[in-house]
Amino acid sequence: MALYSFKHLLIIFISIIIPILWAFNIKKNNMVLKIGLYLLCVLELIRIVFLLVTDDFQINKDLSLQLCFTYLIVGFIYLKSNKNYLLSYLGAFGLLFGLSAILLRDPNPLLCFDTVQCYIYHSIMVFLGVYIIKNYKMVFNFKCIMIIWIQILLGLIANIIIKDGANYIFLNSFVFSDIIIVTPCCLVNLFSKHLAWGMSSRNACSSSCKSARVFARF
Repeated sequence: MALYSFKHLLIIFISIIIPILWAFNIKKNNMVLKIGLYLLCVLELIRIVFLLVTDDFQINKDLSLQLCFTYLIVGFIYLKSNKNYLLSYLGAFGLLFGLSAILLRDPNPLLCFDTVQCYIYHSIMVFLGVYIIKNYKMVFNFKCIMIIWIQILLGLIANIIIKDGANYIFLNSFVFSDIIIVTPCCLVNLFSKHLAWGMSSRNACSSSCKSARVFARF
């Protein structure tokens, strides 16, 4: 199946629209959130057991350290503490993480455990995100962002300790792939690669060095 072919778009449509419509038609009930989180937990446990049984579990990529899996941990902490900022996190980032995973997931091969589990898991996240946003008072603040930074820090620590190609939260792909020593010049060079579409490589390098000297004054 080609990426974003008709069949792929149909799968995306079903995985997103059905959970959203379902969430909009369910009234506020604390059991809904609990059941949703428990379902995510069961799906994650099934994933781990399946990988272990098939002797396909790899510590450098199969630990529950991606944002979508640590989301589940935040959910259980909320059930114990009832902190409103945790609920706000679950609503906003449940929808964001779920949509991102569904839209970017490669559906090939479609009829395999990993693909099916991924679509079901993230469809439930979309459902929970919409359900929470619709039925609860959202107070999005700095604490929600701090949770994300804690999740990223856990992924970074895991990547450093495990090594062996570990790339949790895709940090090595998008953040640290080009950085050897983190200096202002390195950071400017990294962003210039992705943002300066019309610039030649020589001009981009020159601009990075000039920007680095400006930052150095501060």
